[in-house]
Amino acid sequence: MIKKKSNEGFLRGVNYSDPVLNYRTDKIHSTLKKVTGKNLNMSKTFIADTFNTHYLPAPIPKSIHEIPEEKALEYEVFKAVYDSPIVEENRSYTVANSTVSMALTVSFLENLIKELEEKKKSASAEVKEVAEQLLDQLVSGGKASKGSQQAGKKQQSKGKGNEGNQDSQKEQAGNNAGDVKKSVIMEAVTNALKKATEDAKNVAMLQKLVSNNAGVGHTISFEDNIDKALELARNTDVKKILKLLRGMPKLSIAKKKRTVKFSKGEITGYEFGSDLERVVPTELALPDEVFYSKFAESQLLLYERRLKEEEGAIHVLLDKSGSMEGEKIIWAKAVAMALFNKARKENREFYIRFFDEYPHDLVKVPKNVKSEDVLKLVEYIGKVSAGGGTDITRAIVTATEDIRQGKVKGTSDIILITDGEDEISEEKVLKELKRANANLISIGVRCENPSLKKVSTKFFSVYALNEDDIIQIMEE
Repeated sequence: MIKKKSNEGFLRGVNYSDPVLNYRTDKIHSTLKKVTGKNLNMSKTFIADTFNTHYLPAPIPKSIHEIPEEKALEYEVFKAVYDSPIVEENRSYTVANSTVSMALTVSFLENLIKELEEKKKSASAEVKEVAEQLLDQLVSGGKASKGSQQAGKKQQSKGKGNEGNQDSQKEQAGNNAGDVKKSVIMEAVTNALKKATEDAKNVAMLQKLVSNNAGVGHTISFEDNIDKALELARNTDVKKILKLLRGMPKLSIAKKKRTVKFSKGEITGYEFGSDLERVVPTELALPDEVFYSKFAESQLLLYERRLKEEEGAIHVLLDKSGSMEGEKIIWAKAVAMALFNKARKENREFYIRFFDEYPHDLVKVPKNVKSEDVLKLVEYIGKVSAGGGTDITRAIVTATEDIRQGKVKGTSDIILITDGEDEISEEKVLKELKRANANLISIGVRCENPSLKKVSTKFFSVYALNEDDIIQIMEE
């Protein structure tokens, strides 16, 4: 039998010299070093095979007989991953998704190392020995050290005693050692995959939040920032936000474009009036006296023509006062992230400010956003905690100034999310909204605010703080 070169992997038909695969493998390796804080020397082909097991639609493994003896143990770990039902369940969102497959691979390998390190503390000498063997080979580039090889030989020879021992006793000892190894691998791989799956689903949700319609902007990839994406996917508040949004099949709803009447716009229907430029031809066939009578009474049948209105920025004002602590601010942050998704789909700029008695820093995301900008936005939203008082008027006026200073074209939407019931300086707010060419859409979080309602184009009162409340706002 011809032995395969040890630098080849465990999958058929994979070009391990492919530059793109090598880039992704190196990125996974460097990220793994960063998140574990260890100077690992893990086999690049093992990393590539783990990645491709998630990424490829139909990966085909080689048989154990094609694998070099020194990589047999590593192959058993790979095969346990390949055969896992968890991997099969994850395919719906990992196949052909390099970002999620890379994140899943990093998280799996990180957790696999942790699982094996825990097993090294086992009271069972057999379990401890297998865990040491596995760790030694995985972190040393797929090459078992002399100590590991000796441990393996020792384990395989368990039951070899005096020459008088029966062959059946030797065989039973070997079988027991094999069962221990299989059990350790299966348990460590399964636990690591379960933990990695949670991380991968959150990264996939982050990716969904910044997706857009075909032809709008560009596709966002976190490949260059896998470490940051994983960090955010594990953030407690971000996880709560993503959990709330994950149950929203209608997250990607895009509203109809606003239109304004315009004599030379697209025909959208019919109406009555006296504009001769838009008169329906059949009206011209009427007798003169009838035509002029209808003209005088503005009863001529006209084409209704409308022009799509240019849309400005979506500016979120999110109340972070002390009364918003807990469920309220998590829900409000989820709304903010859903509104960012909406801005992406409608090809609009996105602004956000948190406020209490003072407006906090403005975060501005352009239409052609980069992946690092998105991650900074998510990090900012996730880390802000509730505290302080409330000044709604000051927050709205500041938002109008942001829009004017940004020289935003078209009509902008300021979305205010608050549980505040303080009275608004109505005249001042209306004046500033007009100057900024902005609508004010207010969301009362378990509150009513009659003063705020008067200056708002739309006002929502929400009490359940669930997905349905978010969908209701997104559909408007």
